[in-house]
Amino acid sequence: MKCATPLVLAALSGTGPPPHAGVFAPPFDTTTTAPPAAGKAVWGASLEHQLTSDNFVVGWEGDSGSADAAQRVLDVLELAWINLVLELGWTPPTSSDDYLLWIVLDPSVGHTGYTALVDGPDYPEGVPYIYMNPDYAAFGSFWEHLAVHEFNHMLHYRLRDYTGGDKESWYWEASAEWGVELGAPDLDVYAVQQAFYALKPEARYDTIDGQHEYGMLGLNAWLDEHGLGPGGLRDVWDEAQDRPGDDWVEILEDLSGASAGQLWADFTAALSNGALREANLYTPPTPLGPVDEGSSGKLALLGTDAWEVTADAVVRVDGDAILGAPWGHGSAVRAWTGDVLTVTALKQNANYSLSLGDVDEPLDTGGPGDSGGSQNGDGGGGTGLPDDDGVGCGCQSTGGSGLAWPLLALLGAVLRQRRSVATPACRRV
Repeated sequence: MKCATPLVLAALSGTGPPPHAGVFAPPFDTTTTAPPAAGKAVWGASLEHQLTSDNFVVGWEGDSGSADAAQRVLDVLELAWINLVLELGWTPPTSSDDYLLWIVLDPSVGHTGYTALVDGPDYPEGVPYIYMNPDYAAFGSFWEHLAVHEFNHMLHYRLRDYTGGDKESWYWEASAEWGVELGAPDLDVYAVQQAFYALKPEARYDTIDGQHEYGMLGLNAWLDEHGLGPGGLRDVWDEAQDRPGDDWVEILEDLSGASAGQLWADFTAALSNGALREANLYTPPTPLGPVDEGSSGKLALLGTDAWEVTADAVVRVDGDAILGAPWGHGSAVRAWTGDVLTVTALKQNANYSLSLGDVDEPLDTGGPGDSGGSQNGDGGGGTGLPDDDGVGCGCQSTGGSGLAWPLLALLGAVLRQRRSVATPACRRV
């Protein structure tokens, strides 16, 4: 993926130049609209070639596109409309009640594509439209993947103020990538993008260098599958609608009831230990080596190191960091041979060091980023995230882990042999 939407957000916010002429001057007429006819009308039609479906119109000039490429876009976007809007309940993009949503094929786009906004009659908040580079139509199902990725950005514009600058972009892209899995689950191209996180897990969480932002889709996978439950990504964006300018991490913390450290510890442990639904498609972070007494590192904010556990032990961290393991998170965790342990920084440029104790030692509770510890002395989990009745959820989750997601020791052997154990979602109601 080389989506130019982060550059478009900057241009629309007045903090950067437009990456393409179409950002402020789409090639279709935006000054007039046709009154809605039976069904949805084409808004401002003027392109030489165009194909339509129930909710979309794809257009191109001359030989810059093709009917085949356009039809493939229409087919997959109608599927995504069913899955995201009708099934998962995402708010439809602005203007889509009466008009078809525009996709323009243009090889002059210097990226794979982007989604932008243009003012139109009766829509002062802006109407979203997509540019796609038709050169990528030859790249198999990546073309369909690209279309659904950009459609997710259409959904985002309806819900979120885009003027937050660089701190916005990482989550827009991480959401659009996971949104492809939700909108067109048979494509699986999205999983390739997850590798960009695994290449540099130690980087600051919101970096948009090296395509790291696409790889952060793994956080949303964990939120949907474990942290918030089905529909979790939609819930995050619905929450963001009423909080313009608020940082994404604050929104995630408030919605989940957990600290950022707890969320990242659980997400990274799940990714590293194969506890996500499509773990067989993902690239986990490469461990730095075996956990040993004095193992240490330095990380950017919410960046993560992974370590191999080669002997059963209680592992403790010293420094502004939190540990994640298959059995929970905290300043101290119980880890078993074959597990992958993660260390996540709670501050920018955080130094940490690890120490080992006997696996039967009582665990310390409390510590940076850990609200009371996530594992108790017998390794059976902590209090869990309380619901309204104060009862813990029975799965690894937010706000302290209850029965950790591979159902603790009952499935421990299975987890160590098969790095792909799906587990119940735990969400606050």
